[in-house]
Amino acid sequence: VLTPGARVIPHPSFYAGVSADVQIGEDLVAQAEVIYAGKGHSEVTTVGDIKNKYTLNMGYLQIPAMIGYRLGDGKCTLMAGPELGILLHAKDIDNLNGFVTKTDCREICNPLNLGLAVQANYMFIPNLGVDVKFDWGVTRTFKQSAYQEIGLKGNSHNMSVQLGLCYVFGL
Repeated sequence: VLTPGARVIPHPSFYAGVSADVQIGEDLVAQAEVIYAGKGHSEVTTVGDIKNKYTLNMGYLQIPAMIGYRLGDGKCTLMAGPELGILLHAKDIDNLNGFVTKTDCREICNPLNLGLAVQANYMFIPNLGVDVKFDWGVTRTFKQSAYQEIGLKGNSHNMSVQLGLCYVFGL
């Protein structure tokens, strides 16, 4: 939940998973994935001599189902589709002038994140490539009651950019 005047810092996280492609046309492909993805951000505020760094770390099991189109020689694929995210963990860390508190904040977070995903991958060689994926959560990150309890007017959503290597196993 963003503090007015805070400097927001996205932070890198780990993601890994498996996917399966099914050819549904000459250049069309359907892809199902199961991914663990870390998400979160930090906020830094300074008021006089008081410095606060708030960090939110979350982990999701993401299940996207996408339709893709292979371009040109088939080395590049563009995909898009819906995504279901299941919250596995959520922790906030508050560092107020060196005094650190850690809190499990799952109870104020929505347990499901419905979203949209757009992905592109490029295969350098038949089995090895790179991918980039953008996902945007349509549902709010936090439950409505959390906003009302704190008295904030906000509407935060999960968004992430994932960059990775991919390896294709031929079956």
